[in-house]
Amino acid sequence: MVEWQNRLAHPSAGHRIVEAIRPVLPKWIDRRHGTLTFRQTQVLTGHGCFGRYLCQIGRESSSGCQHCSASVEDTPLHTL
Repeated sequence: MVEWQNRLAHPSAGHRIVEAIRPVLPKWIDRRHGTLTFRQTQVLTGHGCFGRYLCQIGRESSSGCQHCSASVEDTPLHTL
């Protein structure tokens, strides 16, 4: 838990997601229900079916959202 909190204190990416998670991380970890799902992991890491990530790794030619508008960057925060 301490290592996670230290990493979240100085993130290298996903700053807005980190801002949303950091205040509730201890409660979230200690909850007695649910598990971390595949989709939640994608949102938390940013490594998922998001235009920005897919463009970064060469799978897409654009980082735009395919559901809203190509002019809106598809990120985990946008999806949330």
